[in-house]
Amino acid sequence: MAKKKNKDISFEDLEALMNDGNFEQMMQEMMNERMKAFKKREVPEVRSIVNSLQSLTKNELEDIKYNLNVDVNTAGTKAKIAAAIAPYVQEFVKGWITSAVEDQTAMYDHFVEKGGISDAINSEDSRLDYLMGIGVLNCGTMGSDKEKLYWYMPDEILEIYKSVKNESFNDIVRNNDEIMRISAGLVHFYGGINYDDLFKKVKAYIDNDELEFADFMQTMLNGAMWYENVQAGPQDLFKMGVIDPQTLLKEQRKCELDYAEIPYDKAYDAGDPNYIESTPEFRAMAQFLMKEGKMDLMESAGVMRNVYFMTQNMADDTQTIEFLYDELSRRKVDLTESFSKDLMNLLAAYNNTIPSWRFKGHSLAEIKAAKADK
Repeated sequence: MAKKKNKDISFEDLEALMNDGNFEQMMQEMMNERMKAFKKREVPEVRSIVNSLQSLTKNELEDIKYNLNVDVNTAGTKAKIAAAIAPYVQEFVKGWITSAVEDQTAMYDHFVEKGGISDAINSEDSRLDYLMGIGVLNCGTMGSDKEKLYWYMPDEILEIYKSVKNESFNDIVRNNDEIMRISAGLVHFYGGINYDDLFKKVKAYIDNDELEFADFMQTMLNGAMWYENVQAGPQDLFKMGVIDPQTLLKEQRKCELDYAEIPYDKAYDAGDPNYIESTPEFRAMAQFLMKEGKMDLMESAGVMRNVYFMTQNMADDTQTIEFLYDELSRRKVDLTESFSKDLMNLLAAYNNTIPSWRFKGHSLAEIKAAKADK
């Protein structure tokens, strides 16, 4: 299955990257190169899988071969390579399509409505690269206009989707979406969890005795490519934003507690990529940053998001404090002793009460209280 990259980096690397004035420019240049490559393709007159594959580069065809675990000889011309891979794409889609989530099928429904081709797709959506990487979608220009992109679903894949699209399929998709959303919500609190434990928890939430582990995993692998707030590892699902997954797992193994029990509605809500754990401690610190730190609402939310991920990724307190001081200094805030003391107290209270990844979703305050009761 195609992979989302989540390269392990240090906080020093992350800070240097984000403070680099050329970062946004670099990202824009990468997007421009991506779009330029798309516009070199032409939509084939017959939008078959073979013709779609033939419009790709040899490297892209090798990627599809890898993603689908295709063991065929891909030497020779692109036409031969495309012809060799095409049957595997078609066979793969027949099984894969039942792992779709609702946001995906909304796109597929759009293609059905438009006869398989559309100029209304957001080409900057990086999730499209995943679908291209398994042969489900492609894009290109048409006629003399080399700036306008058209996205299309190869004819055979469109027919496969149309053949399964019924109320029973819709029920499967709704279940997939619930499974994926709950899983994304749980890793929001846990940071990461192995698929066996996650399967047991999800199955208990949805009370579905018919859910098999193999179907669950197919939904995980597909959904993790579509849900931008999670990252699928070989044996574990992680929250996107975990900097060092292996270190997190080592820390969790040291924790003798079971994973924290998260109510269904809270897990479901936390599956939203924009979810914020708006605790009293969070609000107190955010309001302090706005009132005393000269930040507006969005700036305060952005700083709090960074503090959250730094804390969850076990940054040293000094690194978090330095980050906050840098942000405040840029706004010419007078960092008096009284101001700093108030900020440190608010930060400590916040860090003490958030569900901690290293402690499997338990907060430091909970752990301290449990030890005090013994």
